[in-house]
Amino acid sequence: MSMKIPFVKPWHRLGISRKQYLSERIWKKAEMSRQKYERLIMSLPQEVLDELRLNAQTNLILEKVFGKESVEDL
Repeated sequence: MSMKIPFVKPWHRLGISRKQYLSERIWKKAEMSRQKYERLIMSLPQEVLDELRLNAQTNLILEKVFGKESVEDL
């Protein structure tokens, strides 16, 4: 039997659902084609993506606690 290597989808690497990935159209916000955006996401080490996600979550929490204007000053 041959073992198939599972293909990791871009939304898995970003830690979001497929539905969220498709509805948010992140590649449009990045002003890229979907294909180019997915190639970029797949080329980055997972540690980089994890760090970016952590920073984004931190900013969201800070905005909720201190307000958006306070976070922009940081």
